[in-house]
Amino acid sequence: MHRITSFFAVLMIAAITSAAAQPSTQPQKEQNMDTPEFRLSRVAMAVENIEPTVRFYEKVFNITFDSFEAMGQTLYTGKFLGLDFILVPNVMAGVEAKQSRHQFDVVVADMDAVLERVIEGGGTIREEERQEGIRSATVVDPDGNTMVLLKRE
Repeated sequence: MHRITSFFAVLMIAAITSAAAQPSTQPQKEQNMDTPEFRLSRVAMAVENIEPTVRFYEKVFNITFDSFEAMGQTLYTGKFLGLDFILVPNVMAGVEAKQSRHQFDVVVADMDAVLERVIEGGGTIREEERQEGIRSATVVDPDGNTMVLLKRE
């Protein structure tokens, strides 16, 4: 058994394991530099408060996480909106950001139900607005990451 000593090695192993377990159903096309095709493989999010953040994403987005140990830390992997998603303790990732440096915009079917789950999951609602037939809500997870929920009315 090898000891994993690099945060990036952890992410690579998670990606390879996930890709091997779930082969692509998309037909493979020949790629060249003139017409590159890209597919987002995984989203990794470094968090300070990992346990409350895991509970938030489980509650709000019905994610089922699997946990694994690497470099003396517990990481969590699951599917978020069809993507491989990994929550990594920031002590491993070493991200130095005062606020989140990403933001998901997520279309929802039932805004009221999702906002209720945000609160139950330990998140907060920063603001809500309606504009041009779109209802939006900016929500914040327990680690301070924001996302915008969208619903066409």
